[in-house]
Amino acid sequence: MRNIWRSIVLLCGVSFGFLLLLELFFRIFWPQPLAWDTGMVWEPVAGLGWQRRPNLNIRVNTGEREVRVVSDALRHRIGTVPEEKPDVRILSVGDSFVEALQVDYGQTMTTLLAKALAMSSGRKVGVVNAGVGGWDPNQYRIMAQQELERAKYALVLVFVYMENDLVDRRLESFAPTTRLTPPQPRYDTVRAMLSTLSVLGDAWLRQHSHLYTFCLNSVELRKIRAGAYTQHFLSNIMRSNSESPAWRITGEVLAETAGIAAEYDTPVMYVLLPPPHYIDENMLKTYVRAFGIELSQVDIAQPARLLMAELAKRGLTVVDATEALRTAFKAGEKDLYGHVDRHFGPAGHQVMAQFLAPLVAKHLLSHPPGQFEDLTVMPGPLNSRAMPVHAGAIFP
Repeated sequence: MRNIWRSIVLLCGVSFGFLLLLELFFRIFWPQPLAWDTGMVWEPVAGLGWQRRPNLNIRVNTGEREVRVVSDALRHRIGTVPEEKPDVRILSVGDSFVEALQVDYGQTMTTLLAKALAMSSGRKVGVVNAGVGGWDPNQYRIMAQQELERAKYALVLVFVYMENDLVDRRLESFAPTTRLTPPQPRYDTVRAMLSTLSVLGDAWLRQHSHLYTFCLNSVELRKIRAGAYTQHFLSNIMRSNSESPAWRITGEVLAETAGIAAEYDTPVMYVLLPPPHYIDENMLKTYVRAFGIELSQVDIAQPARLLMAELAKRGLTVVDATEALRTAFKAGEKDLYGHVDRHFGPAGHQVMAQFLAPLVAKHLLSHPPGQFEDLTVMPGPLNSRAMPVHAGAIFP
């Protein structure tokens, strides 16, 4: 019996050592996007589902670097130093690419755009960052209406991420999300205790283990190859999806934002944002092989072409940032996107600001200073008419 226990202990020790070596290998040579506690940044909100918490002053690391995240009482992401009241205010709405938790506030494209516009116009320009990770065009519409009811803006910038901003239905509002709230532990029965320990263990491993995250992603990849999912992150560029009604529906939902803004005499510009594999051909080939499909089955120009067509036929202004980012990449800029967290890195935000500045500047110059003063901000729900929608990968 003693020899059996020695063998068991030895086997456990060897197994643990092997797993530890694998963990170190992935951490050094193949880091994975670990989960992080998104509940410290966002909270459930009626109408929008979730939103950035007000009056934040915390540090977050989504995989690239530690970033300080500060917000004001209106939930806008702001810097650590109070800014002067602008002569001209621009509203930017979008998802995690606008919120930009991967870089400090001063490195975001919205902040850099404001500085570039101020230099070119000689006026104080503010670009309000109202982006929230995981949102889609329905939430962009709701947020834009809330903001326009509260304050005057010279322009609304709607950032559309071409990888996952395609929607298949219009939603009037969103119920407060429950995915930011961890399940309550239960220990009243053996089964409940085991279930609780399993959930807590899974959450801990997702936030700390690169090996565990790699294994989870490998399982999901096998499911995708087997056809278990109809949608995945290459779906929008699959040629077989070109006739999907989602392109039209997304165009309609996005166009509603322009209709709402028109009630406040505010123009809207739509900005299409590409994921990194639209820019890097080698990355695209790697993904295509991993998903078990042929390169001929995908068309990276498809999302921009179809979305621009849907918006253009409604007379709306839309620009595609793909070529600007691709040009920078071909010129040798390799840090446009993160290496672990595939959102824009500092260089990507810089390119986006340079791309947008001349497109926005002409519009701003046509508005005299002092025309965009704050309206009185009332406490409570911002928009009663709209109120009757991985942590890292944990949510959204």
